[in-house]
Amino acid sequence: GAPTEEVSEGAEVEVVLDQTPFYPEGGGQVGDIGTLDGPSSRLRVVDTYKAGNGLIIHRAVVEHGVL
Repeated sequence: GAPTEEVSEGAEVEVVLDQTPFYPEGGGQVGDIGTLDGPSSRLRVVDTYKAGNGLIIHRAVVEHGVL
């Protein structure tokens, strides 16, 4: 529930990006799911939704590596 500097495999996280191909929940649509791959980690996105301030939140699990 608080910002953190590092999370390991198995951790559940919420991620905000400056750009995203994921469509958030809204208008009767469910939020996109998929993966985010980086140089040292892979996240499995299990939900995508809009926060009250217009940010798109990616709810994810760290599948591989350290984020």
